[in-house]
Amino acid sequence: MHSSDLSIGLLAPMSNTLLVVAQTGSFSAAARVIGVRQSTVSRQIRDLEDRIGVSLFERHGSGIRATDAGLKLLMRLSQIRSLAHTAVVEARDFGAVRAGCLRLGFMGSFATSPAKDILSRLRQLHPGLKVQLAELGVAELVRQVLAHELDCAWVANWRSSDPVLVFDRLWSDPLYLAVPAAQSVGDTVGWAALSGQVLLARPEAELDLLFPVLEKAGVSPPTVHFHDCSRESLISMVADGEGVAILPESFARIGRPGVRFSRIAETGAEVAVCVTYRRDRDNPALRRLLAVTRDWLRENQPMKMSPSGPG
Repeated sequence: MHSSDLSIGLLAPMSNTLLVVAQTGSFSAAARVIGVRQSTVSRQIRDLEDRIGVSLFERHGSGIRATDAGLKLLMRLSQIRSLAHTAVVEARDFGAVRAGCLRLGFMGSFATSPAKDILSRLRQLHPGLKVQLAELGVAELVRQVLAHELDCAWVANWRSSDPVLVFDRLWSDPLYLAVPAAQSVGDTVGWAALSGQVLLARPEAELDLLFPVLEKAGVSPPTVHFHDCSRESLISMVADGEGVAILPESFARIGRPGVRFSRIAETGAEVAVCVTYRRDRDNPALRRLLAVTRDWLRENQPMKMSPSGPG
């Protein structure tokens, strides 16, 4: 056995006894504090002295006192105990995210509840946590998560074959049809409202999920115009009469002058919001976000999710 292993094996179980004996100045008093017999304390000290080959305590008057070797050992044990306490506090603080940083990516449509409420709770529970937000398109969010540039991201209906990525479904967001305000539509519409329309979409929109739904419903697919721009720009184009767009409720809830939002009242007309992160991402702040998210969703009973159309 290595000498350091022997030292640890000898001192680890005895460190508290040694310190209590030194503090009380008596084997009998130390025994009462520890809750064992005096003979047990005396025997443990004697056995340790025999193993290391030096006396640690000597009797004087009605008590005992540490020898020079004992004083040196007690000083080191006190230092080790202090370091151990500091290590535990630092680990607990790190785990509690009293200091740290979370880099979270999201899409603009998730700037409202429940995302907003979850972030608010995270800040309340962990005020020392620094949260850095990045509002990007889905493809770029996923790229940055893979590249370790983001700890995680909130995305919608994204599919990736990369085994390092985790996609946990969180909540579902009903889909809305955004049309120019001049168009006459009700508060709700069906898939038929897309027939003959120009559908404005971004490149990452998963329209392959939409077209089979339209075909099954007997609806002629719209003409699709792709634009590599933000959702805000897409909505501006809708307001200018260039076409219509399909957006989640959390985005539609924000509203936009010149645009009317109608709920798509069809089965499966909702988008699944997911959190994605690397399996090997070891950031306590990420674990706290996931825990806060699960608690919030459990308390607020989110709608049951189902695979659906584009986001």
